[in-house]
Amino acid sequence: MLITFADRYEMIATLGNGPLDTMVELGVYKGEFADFCSQKITPNRHYLIDFWDYDRYEFVLKDAPQNLERQAIFESYFDNEPRETLSRAQLQVEATFSNRSNTKIIKADIAAAAVEFPDNFFDVIYLDGNHTYEFVLRDLYTWYPKLKSGGLFVCNDYFESSFAAKQNIGVIPAFQTFSQRFEVHPIMLSMTEWSDFYFSNQPHSPLISRLIEGLINTGQNLLEIPSDFLGSYHHSAVKITGGQILLPVFGKGK
Repeated sequence: MLITFADRYEMIATLGNGPLDTMVELGVYKGEFADFCSQKITPNRHYLIDFWDYDRYEFVLKDAPQNLERQAIFESYFDNEPRETLSRAQLQVEATFSNRSNTKIIKADIAAAAVEFPDNFFDVIYLDGNHTYEFVLRDLYTWYPKLKSGGLFVCNDYFESSFAAKQNIGVIPAFQTFSQRFEVHPIMLSMTEWSDFYFSNQPHSPLISRLIEGLINTGQNLLEIPSDFLGSYHHSAVKITGGQILLPVFGKGK
């Protein structure tokens, strides 16, 4: 598996170096990343799926100690008026993509929408939905079969840290559980504050080569590490003058 310090925009942009047929983003919010992908990668068929409905947003085990403050954190993220903020976000996405015939917006629960597509359909699946363990695992189960052979599945926010543990408490452990049950090939991890993790159902493919070669051609340094390290990836805060920085760490480093 390879690691890079490229951010998610730099990583996904490399896929624009050739044709791309189908892409889906699961969890869209205001659509800034989807807009970037639409213009930079220009997939022939681009699907955006979100339900933009806070009343349907479930908080699994919300009374458990690790989740006591999570609902308040999300409400703060949505400007303390989640219903109105999400409604505006949906309108923003609809306005942004209103004249793009290759894009289809689907207002639905992420898992429920999976039944609309056949297996082996998507070149790229980008998952950025509910980050709790139960929901990430659910979405991996329902969407991974939709990936073409040699396609790329991306988990956003693949990291742990003290400042994010209250809202991002499931991506890494959900993938680790999932990878014990399905044939999964880790491809690349971005060593950034909000890491993207790319994996596939095949170890090699033209699309995987495009990702790797594209980053090399833009001057990014890539480092190969054992895939076994994935389960211990997190960020450690280091105090500096004027604040702190986050350093990517594998293991129990402080």
